[in-house]
Amino acid sequence: MAKRFVIGCVARQAWRALAAMGATLLWATAALAQFQNADAPIDVTADQLEILQEDRKAVFRGRVVAVQEGARLTADEVTLMFAASETPGGEAAASDSNGDWGELSRMLAAGAVTYTTASEAAVGDNAVYDAQTETLTLTGEVTVRRGRDVLRGARLVVNVATGESVMESGGDGRVRGLFHLQSKTPDAPGGEG
Repeated sequence: MAKRFVIGCVARQAWRALAAMGATLLWATAALAQFQNADAPIDVTADQLEILQEDRKAVFRGRVVAVQEGARLTADEVTLMFAASETPGGEAAASDSNGDWGELSRMLAAGAVTYTTASEAAVGDNAVYDAQTETLTLTGEVTVRRGRDVLRGARLVVNVATGESVMESGGDGRVRGLFHLQSKTPDAPGGEG
């Protein structure tokens, strides 16, 4: 059985996953910069943080909120999983006394997942970030908003590396988008003037 103890210093190691998830939930890469400023402080709060040292897991439970420079990620629970670094002999290295668990491999966010900035918001029931494939999948009743524009579907898959995304419908439903187009010149129809 894994040693279990609760500590508050995992936030720094965990932020890479939270950053990738939050930044990739949105259509544009502008939000990415808000979560990848390594020098900016990150405030992560939850009702509980459980560290499973031998399993290389950190589980934030209960009203999880992560904030950095105006960007905010919330969920009922966030689980971070780390891959063991391999030693030169090909064996998995044990975590060192500094708590280095290796690279982040996967992040799961469950229950009322939201990501917001001053101009954008994404909402879903669950999210999974896979570091190896650099993909984020948001599922449930997914809604993405930017200004007055809204996109809805059952599943959003985003490739973090390329910025490409696919919104999918679920069951008999369809993907729905509401986009407000702006003309170049308000006085002339079609933007010519």
